[in-house]
Amino acid sequence: PMDVRVGKMLVYGALLNCGDQMLSIAASLSVRNPFMSPMDKRDEANEAKKALLGAENVETTQSDHICLLYAFERWNKEEGEKAKRAFCKDFFLSHQSMTEIKNLRKDFAQTMKQIGFANVSVRAPAGRDGRLLSG
Repeated sequence: PMDVRVGKMLVYGALLNCGDQMLSIAASLSVRNPFMSPMDKRDEANEAKKALLGAENVETTQSDHICLLYAFERWNKEEGEKAKRAFCKDFFLSHQSMTEIKNLRKDFAQTMKQIGFANVSVRAPAGRDGRLLSG
């Protein structure tokens, strides 16, 4: 069963042509927060989080949802389990949470297709300039 708010988010995302990004955000909000912030490395963790959004010129305090999207998309581009784990270590992310997001994202995409939203895929394309966001 899917939370009603998550389902609504996915439907609106599909209707507004941002279904791929909504799959990632909805999945990331449905699992344990992947961002880790160890007490002794809190400043490093915050800097790593900011580095995820560097190309967008967005403050991490403005949208954790966008930061979750970027974290997942960058992690997902890594090839191989070893590279994914290294990425998680470098950016203070939970590999287990990222894997759960990937699996849940696929489940959400299948559900969306079953109810008639075929324009939602399991691969979130970047824009022409390589950025996930426009504007």
